[in-house]
Amino acid sequence: MGLRDLKAFNLAMLAKQGWRLLQNQGSLVFKCLKARYFPRCNFLETVDSLNSSFIWKSIIAAQPVLKNGCYWRVGDGTSVRLMSDSWIPNHPTKKILVHPVEEKWEWRVSELMDPELREADWAESSRGHSGTKVWAKLWKLKNKIIHGGKLQAPTQLNKQASDLLAEFQQAQEQLTIVHRTSTESRWCPPPNSKFKLNFDAAIFLDLKCSGIGAIICNENGEVMGAISTKGPQVQDSTEAKVLACRRALEFSIDIGFFELVIEGDSAQVLNSLMSSDTNLSWLGHIIVDIQCLVAGLHWAEVKLVKRDANCVAHSLARYAKIIVDDVFWLEDSPPPALEALYFDSLQFQ
Repeated sequence: MGLRDLKAFNLAMLAKQGWRLLQNQGSLVFKCLKARYFPRCNFLETVDSLNSSFIWKSIIAAQPVLKNGCYWRVGDGTSVRLMSDSWIPNHPTKKILVHPVEEKWEWRVSELMDPELREADWAESSRGHSGTKVWAKLWKLKNKIIHGGKLQAPTQLNKQASDLLAEFQQAQEQLTIVHRTSTESRWCPPPNSKFKLNFDAAIFLDLKCSGIGAIICNENGEVMGAISTKGPQVQDSTEAKVLACRRALEFSIDIGFFELVIEGDSAQVLNSLMSSDTNLSWLGHIIVDIQCLVAGLHWAEVKLVKRDANCVAHSLARYAKIIVDDVFWLEDSPPPALEALYFDSLQFQ
């Protein structure tokens, strides 16, 4: 009859208030509630008290809703506790599975990162050989601090920061990124000496996975590279296409193409990519990854097109359903998309 589940609806509204306490920490309401109910922890860690107000008891009742859906966006990792915080995306528990024997040292995710090489050993699972390497590195870092090891002097860190800032500003001056929305329903070649990257995704509910397809062509419509690969199980088409966009850019950079027209048919994904606002959605960390990849290109133009102008990438994404390993084509037309390629060549010629 269309009747709402009033209990679930009420919890959703209360959880929204809890989310505001996590995001708007400069508000007067947050400062008052924090001083009264959770002065030494955050909202997700606090527990209810016997003498709390009815308003606070109502908000805290929705805390499990946020705990089930929230996890940290790592950043520099200095605020994220390695063991107890939820920080691993696309993982059932969002936490480290196997803990070390000794847990007296409160490790942070930042301790997995090498500040000089800018490398991170992302421990999605702490088991096996890679897990041993992670714990060995953590143990070494702990001993370095406890037993009198030398840390980098602040002056040296400041010099490194200044050099990196100068390098970043110089790169931004050289980079030209054009944002454009197109209503074209047919594929068009890129400008001379540039390349066009088309990407798309498909969802295979029966296999509990997704498919990713991408193709790079030159100004003559000739294929420079293409990929068809399976992706993880996703919740919706937006997640699938965000992952496809990131994988397509990684593929382009790996085979040496840095001047790209990037085309897709998802308005939501490309608008998020072109936005300068902080993306607070649950896919925001992947959007940031894509923006970093685009910023590393020598020249880039982002275009939104209709599905008819993205048929080749769509064919490759659908082809991923019947493959086991990733399939690549370099300077060769992919057989699963020959018909779509032929149709595109007739259109722009």
